[in-house]
Amino acid sequence: MAEELGAKAALDPSAVGDVATAVRDLTGGGTHHAVDTTGQPAVVSQALAALRQQGTLALVGSGRGPSSTS
Repeated sequence: MAEELGAKAALDPSAVGDVATAVRDLTGGGTHHAVDTTGQPAVVSQALAALRQQGTLALVGSGRGPSSTS
């Protein structure tokens, strides 16, 4: 559906071993912006890893329990 709406590429996370690496490969170094609406620590970590240097991650909502980034 994303491609039908104009996206140049779409990833199926269940078919890609490492989503962040796939995003960095598709974008030539990482995305400028990412938005997370899940609040899931694993998804937030993947989104951070997919950003290019000085990229921006927008967190909409928050998850329960502890999470950490490095």
